[in-house]
Amino acid sequence: MDSSGIIIGSKPDNISWAEITELLHLAFAVHLKTGLNYAACTQTVEETISRVGDGMCIVGLMDGILVGCATVHFNGGIGHLSQVAVHPTFQKYGIGRKLQDYIFDYAKANGCKALICDTSEKAVEVVKWYLQTGWQKVGLCSHTTTNYYSVVFRKPVCGRKYPIWEARLRFGVSSCFWRMLLRKNGKVRVLAKPFYLFARKIYRMMGR
Repeated sequence: MDSSGIIIGSKPDNISWAEITELLHLAFAVHLKTGLNYAACTQTVEETISRVGDGMCIVGLMDGILVGCATVHFNGGIGHLSQVAVHPTFQKYGIGRKLQDYIFDYAKANGCKALICDTSEKAVEVVKWYLQTGWQKVGLCSHTTTNYYSVVFRKPVCGRKYPIWEARLRFGVSSCFWRMLLRKNGKVRVLAKPFYLFARKIYRMMGR
């Protein structure tokens, strides 16, 4: 397949949220089979809309057919990437990279410092893909909607790229910190509750 015919842009009105949700289910089904409870595996149409919220839903279309999508929210000069999905039939053709590049170019044009995203530490191939496409591991987190720890990735846009030693230090400290504070399901450990609010402030600073 020639991926040059893929059109990337904001979700047009003729692509429904039901189609976006179905694509997410199809793309994330492989993770559900391995026991990783990504929200995108089973979320409803209403939850898809809610997760996009005031962010941007970017889609990849081939001959008008939906083959990829991604969501990005911008806050304080940082772009938060989520719900990145490519239809299983059209994977391995660089569509995910095209979605990422579109968002990167948009972020750069608007003076964004960096892009941030996270994915399960157990999703080995996904982690490898982010590393191969210019992202750095800078932290660890967990969410109440999942059952795993997530690797936090950062990709500089207009901001600086971390030296290797700094990225590794940030990731190492964050990993130890969050494993002590939170369980895999995002719940705060009992003894860690007095430190949690402070820890959230540190997390928000992660990747800047």
